[in-house]
Amino acid sequence: MRLLNKTHYGDLPNRTKLAFEELCHCQNLVLIDPNPTTCAAADEASYRWSKLDRIEEKFYRQKSCIRLLGAGDQNTGVFHRSMQTRTAGNAITILINEAGETLTSPSDIKREAVTHFQKFLQVQDQRVEG
Repeated sequence: MRLLNKTHYGDLPNRTKLAFEELCHCQNLVLIDPNPTTCAAADEASYRWSKLDRIEEKFYRQKSCIRLLGAGDQNTGVFHRSMQTRTAGNAITILINEAGETLTSPSDIKREAVTHFQKFLQVQDQRVEG
């Protein structure tokens, strides 16, 4: 598995950088001489760079998750900041109900969520029974 990873994804940052440089070169050629050949080359270079860029992004995301898991819940500042960021990103701070009213207090948001799902689940139950 390591050999496969090394042969297919080895030196990923450098390969991505080279693909980007090739894309820039091909795009410059298209600007200088726009013809089907240079456009096709630029399109192919764009495809290669975009594929490598997505792979590199996934690689770094996985690497950061592994580092975070390695730190674990050891009361590190990094761990707590990442959890605070995640919690803040998942929080619902504003909700607009069906009447168009903006709800900002946590108790109003909770009440509206309960009401919404009660109505939704009752409609689903009626469809199943009928």
